[in-house]
Amino acid sequence: MHHTNQSLTRVWELGGLLKRTDLCWRTATLLSTRQALSPDVERHWVICGEKRRDFPLQVLTDAHLKRIIQSFEGYERRLIESLVCVGPLVPELLAGLSEHLVPLKKGKALSKAETDVQDNLDKMSWLIPARKQFSANPNGLWQTKPVFFANLTDSKWSVLFVALAQRFGITAWDWQLSLLNQQIETLVPRMTRASEAAGGMGKVARWLRALNPQQRKAWYELAQMTKRFDDLKAQEVLARFLAILASTIHQDHISALQNLERMRAPLRLRWDLENWIVSDAYGEIRKALGSHAAGHFPEAVYSLPVSTGPVKTFAPSATSVKSQTKAPTL
Repeated sequence: MHHTNQSLTRVWELGGLLKRTDLCWRTATLLSTRQALSPDVERHWVICGEKRRDFPLQVLTDAHLKRIIQSFEGYERRLIESLVCVGPLVPELLAGLSEHLVPLKKGKALSKAETDVQDNLDKMSWLIPARKQFSANPNGLWQTKPVFFANLTDSKWSVLFVALAQRFGITAWDWQLSLLNQQIETLVPRMTRASEAAGGMGKVARWLRALNPQQRKAWYELAQMTKRFDDLKAQEVLARFLAILASTIHQDHISALQNLERMRAPLRLRWDLENWIVSDAYGEIRKALGSHAAGHFPEAVYSLPVSTGPVKTFAPSATSVKSQTKAPTL
């Protein structure tokens, strides 16, 4: 499902009755990006500084990440859990099996935004620090454009999205789960047999021995998950996860949604992110981080009609798949 302007109006009304001011603020922001926020509410929304505010990069804890992952269900959750646990280490293994993956040289950052993003990600306790970063395009981070984006922007949100894909090892298999499955099903078993014949000192054997029990379990789980999804579905799930994660770290909702539109991202991804922005789970994380107190309207504003402006409509793409991201429970 996705939120219509009518359903967002209902969220606003219930949020006002329940004194959930942060939820109302986020709802107004979504309506503003759709050019459907009523002039009376928009006047207060602009005065409060949503467009002018600086949004610092948040440092998420293990508990915050777990709450995000819990918004996924079934095999989707298992795919993400295994990716988070062992994904950053997989490119090192694949690089030993493919001459197309080469280590990225540590050089001067392309921009201040990239420097800020990388410094922030280094602070995440749940993000496994890989000894080396690998890419099939070693000239720079901007070469690793996700296949479902028509282009990339130089915004901090876009830089963060791509950096997360790089850190989780997704770009090493070019967002194609079938490619990772092919490596696992053919090259890895063959290399493993060769390693055993050589006394267990081969690349695969050394890589496996370096994993802790949790990572080893996640590796076998990831191998199973590569058989559960076709590439398009896997891209949808992983893009949703990274968009949610990036928007929770960098809580500039306007920038996130505008960049998805500028990059011509699938409409389903934009809808999924909108669902997350007004979800209970995101509200809980914002409260824990203290970012929930950033925007408040005067008390009288909550009784005003919130959606009376022009409705901006979108046409869903043929490959859109129904999202499982949950809307807020009020």
